[in-house]
Amino acid sequence: MVRFFILSVLLMLALRPALGAQDIQAKTNDGRTVILKADGTWQYAEQEEPAAADELRSYTKPESSRASLSLKSDKMTVWYDPAKWIQQKSNDPTKMIFAHKDGDVYALIIAERMAISEDSLKAIAIKNAQNAASDVKIVFEDHRIVNDVNFLCMKMMCTIQGIEMIYYAYYYAGKAGALQILTYTSPNLYSEYEQDMSDLLNGTSIKE
Repeated sequence: MVRFFILSVLLMLALRPALGAQDIQAKTNDGRTVILKADGTWQYAEQEEPAAADELRSYTKPESSRASLSLKSDKMTVWYDPAKWIQQKSNDPTKMIFAHKDGDVYALIIAERMAISEDSLKAIAIKNAQNAASDVKIVFEDHRIVNDVNFLCMKMMCTIQGIEMIYYAYYYAGKAGALQILTYTSPNLYSEYEQDMSDLLNGTSIKE
């Protein structure tokens, strides 16, 4: 019962349209304040220069990720380890759900062909999370190069009807469209499954 509840809450968190007409403030892992504007854009409260591309950490597809899921005319591909991740039934072809073989660890993949700026995608992701849980905290944020493409990485924590959750997610916005990959579990299981979650996220390939 809890498993299906968490799946339904995650879908609501990721897919509900951003609501509200007021600016919202959120904190990054290093204490910077992010202002989420009512028009869907965002900015740091104090403008800071983003890291240069050559300073970003790079990640590549793990050798164990031998199965693949192609999205949006093969422009987006997610490689995964079929011994660890099992694709679940989804009634929407734009929304792919995976469950870890051990249970209690999940992934949701949302692909769109429509181009959107990264700023807008991030703002929507945070606002949607705050619509589902009022205590959302960004505990980590950075940019990284994944299989030669720039991604935004965020980790968020929240409590939904008494259930604590941690989301470890990648976000892509560019010529190929928009892609959200959210892995999630409870905080007490995160350290045990962090590597498996990372491997799934790092199996993402984009053809721009």
